[in-house]
Amino acid sequence: MTRLISSLVFYQLGNGSCETGQNDLFSIGFWVLIVLILRFICSQILTPFIVKNFAKRQSPKFEETFFLSIHYILAFFFGYLVLHDKYWFRLLYMAWKDRKGLWDYDGDPFPCDVKNYYAFQLGFYIVDLPFAFFKQKQPYLILAHHITTITLVGASFYYIHYQIGTLLMILHDISDVFLYVAQAFNYLGYPALQTACFVPFVLSFFFFRLIILPFLNYSTLIEYKGRTGFVGDVLTGGLPMLGLIFMHIYWFYLILKVIYRTFTTDKGVADVRSDDEDDEVKDDKKNNDKNTPPVQTVKPKEENSDIKKRK
Repeated sequence: MTRLISSLVFYQLGNGSCETGQNDLFSIGFWVLIVLILRFICSQILTPFIVKNFAKRQSPKFEETFFLSIHYILAFFFGYLVLHDKYWFRLLYMAWKDRKGLWDYDGDPFPCDVKNYYAFQLGFYIVDLPFAFFKQKQPYLILAHHITTITLVGASFYYIHYQIGTLLMILHDISDVFLYVAQAFNYLGYPALQTACFVPFVLSFFFFRLIILPFLNYSTLIEYKGRTGFVGDVLTGGLPMLGLIFMHIYWFYLILKVIYRTFTTDKGVADVRSDDEDDEVKDDKKNNDKNTPPVQTVKPKEENSDIKKRK
């Protein structure tokens, strides 16, 4: 499937590789359109059906979370189908042990399926930028994370460092699948399923973002240093990747707060990137206030005996 799409959107060189050029903008635009269509289907068709038939409680945040759940599930499987047979994929689970050969073929023409995976991811981040800013609890932090990721992915695309770029994309998708599926179950009112997804989210977030990613950053800063000059080194690793790592450390701190709250209170698991439960209570209260008609108070009639005039 990925080869078929690649043959439609990219000009192939005949050896399974695709050349880069201005046509790349058309391929990214193609995936922008696909993501917009997926968002429309999730928002206008699937979300009303699920809420009507399966929701145990109402939440205005389910629509966005459901779309992100579907996207990250598709993105992970897309990435796995493209990367599972690539020689650098092993670094996703053993980056601290064996990075030999990571940069041996760096600068070679893009494999068409890898380039198509890039276009898909860039298309999503372009579409999601305004939604991330207006619909998230921490808009500026989410926006900074998206811009940093776009910088890293775009730079690795431009400098043809697809090994590090593809690993960066898929290691983010793994934990995001569990995060947004857990949130979706939360907004539907299924706490047991929410907790079942939250546990693998915590484990995958810690392993891939706080262990694997720093080793990849070390590799770009030390082992790859100097191959593309100062600007290339900075954009494909360096400061942007360090920025991601610090954001992940902060978010893991929030995760630990959620875990602590889960075991010390009856609130359960909420959105790890915000104090979401309080917001949900406010939203539910607001919705209830809107649906509840105003109560008219009737003043009691005054006692006639006190106001009657004596004859």
